[in-house]
Amino acid sequence: MDVGREIRRAREAKGWSQAKLAGASDMGVSGISQIETGARNPSVVTLSKIAEALGVGVADLFPKGQVPLPLEEPPALEASDEDFEEMAAEADEDQLAAMKRQLQEHLPPGGPLPLPRPTRKQLLAMHRCVAVYREQKKRIEAAEEHLEARLEAITA
Repeated sequence: MDVGREIRRAREAKGWSQAKLAGASDMGVSGISQIETGARNPSVVTLSKIAEALGVGVADLFPKGQVPLPLEEPPALEASDEDFEEMAAEADEDQLAAMKRQLQEHLPPGGPLPLPRPTRKQLLAMHRCVAVYREQKKRIEAAEEHLEARLEAITA
């Protein structure tokens, strides 16, 4: 994935330095640098924070001309409890806190959700996060399988 290059392109298009993007996305300059150079793979939460800071959608951070890796099915816009549990289990405390802050933006002011069920807007926000997470996970798995096959071919 060349997400780092797309982030750099979007940042430079705004005339921003890495420091300005880091401040706007509540991250460190070294984190932005590592993502842009490909030394670090950003999480869904990190992508969301960067996209919001740049004023673009998360999908805009993925290269458009990239040949897609094979996916068994298109990303679903629904998520099971297991999907949320898996995503939460893989997230660290900072990522969970960032997710909570992002979801709270869709809550009415004045504290906890007054209704027993989330609003449509909240569900859509959660489902989009899960859809991006699922797609990233499938692409990573497909890329790892491809690399393993290439490694076997080289070493054989």
